[in-house]
Amino acid sequence: MKHIFKKTGIYSRNAERGAAMMISVIFFIAASVLVVLGLTGPSAREFHTANQAFASHASYFMAESAGEDLYYRYKNMLPSSGSTLSIGAATAVATIDFYDSTTEEIVSTGNVQNSQHRATIRVGNGTLGDFSIRSWAQTR
Repeated sequence: MKHIFKKTGIYSRNAERGAAMMISVIFFIAASVLVVLGLTGPSAREFHTANQAFASHASYFMAESAGEDLYYRYKNMLPSSGSTLSIGAATAVATIDFYDSTTEEIVSTGNVQNSQHRATIRVGNGTLGDFSIRSWAQTR
């Protein structure tokens, strides 16, 4: 026991030097990690939400573009090279169906990252090949 007492009789903690500093450093590291994790969670959710909104808008515009392309070809009696429009990973498919005896319906569906939108154009046949859009509807 002589080695733990100085000549003055006060307890010496030579063996425990820096322990308080290590505990405080570990505490501040743990607190910093918790703060960083607390901030990245909402940021990741916002990024995901923005990505979904972008895909939704892109699929709507793809559906609208495919429908308008098919309408243009239909109105000008051009041969259709296909009813599929593809830009990068985004795709749209448009078809023509009969709605009634004087109206056809162009239905197009856009798909971007599994977000789908559907657009419908009703085309009425006037006289001498005069076509007009009777209605335009967009569904999710």
